[in-house]
Amino acid sequence: MQAASSLLVACSAGPSALTSHPVSSRAVPTSAVSSLAPTGGQPDAAARASASRPTPTLEKSYTGQGAPTIEVRNAYPQAQHLFVDWRLLGTVASGASSTFELEPGVHTVTSADSADPNHNPSSLTEMFESGYAYGYRIVAK
Repeated sequence: MQAASSLLVACSAGPSALTSHPVSSRAVPTSAVSSLAPTGGQPDAAARASASRPTPTLEKSYTGQGAPTIEVRNAYPQAQHLFVDWRLLGTVASGASSTFELEPGVHTVTSADSADPNHNPSSLTEMFESGYAYGYRIVAK
């Protein structure tokens, strides 16, 4: 009975009493709000982009070369901008490949749809060693 009377008191106090409740005061991600907007049954642009995010694969082969290289093969239907440790190395057109030399060490390799490394990115982190050539293939999911 006490729970019911507490609920009645909160309801009669108006909306301000409810906003202090832990559930009603939690943050809602912007993506959750935008996906609720009416779109005529179509997902918004962000949902479409994440659904078609490129998937990278990495191959490693010993060549005996001094500095490690990475050959980027783009099988994704859009040009990809290649970043190593968040620095732009170059752009690889759809259906093309390019080879880049790297310093030995741990690097994060990211491909993105634009010169912004956060625009539909795919990343992986790898230890790049002297004597090896790496193949980075970008494909659509």
